Amino acid sequence: TPGRGLPPPPAIPPGRRRFIIPNNGPPVEVPPVPLPDLTNYQHAVTLGTSLRQAIDLQGQGTQGVPVPTPSSSGGMMREEPALQVPTVCPNSSPGQWQQKDNTTSLLHEVLVKQEIILQQQRGLTKMVQDLFVAVAALQGLTTGGSVETRHHGIFPLADVQALMALERELGINATLAHELSSTLGLAGGSTVKDTVWRVLKGAMTNALAKGITWRGQNGKVAFERLHLKGIVIAAVRRNPVCVASIEVEIVNTIKKWFYWAGDRDGGRKRRMPVQPTPQPAQDSVQD
Repeated sequence: TPGRGLPPPPAIPPGRRRFIIPNNGPPVEVPPVPLPDLTNYQHAVTLGTSLRQAIDLQGQGTQGVPVPTPSSSGGMMREEPALQVPTVCPNSSPGQWQQKDNTTSLLHEVLVKQEIILQQQRGLTKMVQDLFVAVAALQGLTTGGSVETRHHGIFPLADVQALMALERELGINATLAHELSSTLGLAGGSTVKDTVWRVLKGAMTNALAKGITWRGQNGKVAFERLHLKGIVIAAVRRNPVCVASIEVEIVNTIKKWFYWAGDRDGGRKRRMPVQPTPQPAQDSVQD
């Protein structure tokens, strides 16, 4: 403070006046630009709390414009363009949106074509497997039978007596199970369900399947305690499509096959109640 002998504070210098000195003519004074007007020429991107806010802000703003920056060079004043602010996310043009739509439709078309190819592949696999069964059967007739075709006379099992006779033979002959699994493995199939149903259809008739369940409920034969169960599972896994299949998946499919045995071969239609046939109306005869 002045009372303590301190020097007075320095005076604030007046604002500088800027002039443009042309080659010919008197200097021209440049009017000062107010701060609010100067900020209107500047372009800045303020990052919000998330990238989405920054993208929205960028979409609402405009491109950076040159900001007149005065600099002294020999008493001359020149304008220097301000650096362009890098954009966070460029504005998408209608052409870019059209390109995205084309990419989405192209991806959908590729997926549809892929599914068609897979269906055709499954159909071809089934045809090749059926052809292999026919060729193997023909070779068995001409050459006296191979391991795969030697036991075609055993299957399909027609009744419980034939099933029990086979079970007794399987308990005595250890190599018979492998030969029977090779025989039933010729059924083929495009999926686990298709393979299991083909193998069981080749192993027994549907009349015998009606008297069998997985656990043997209601006095029926328990399939889980038969030697034939292991033969069926081994035959299913001989199909390359079912090599990696777990036993639970195969067992569940076997249960469903026995469960729906009553509906096959017209069983569902026979159980439906018979609807009375409407009698045609007779015209009254007048004497």
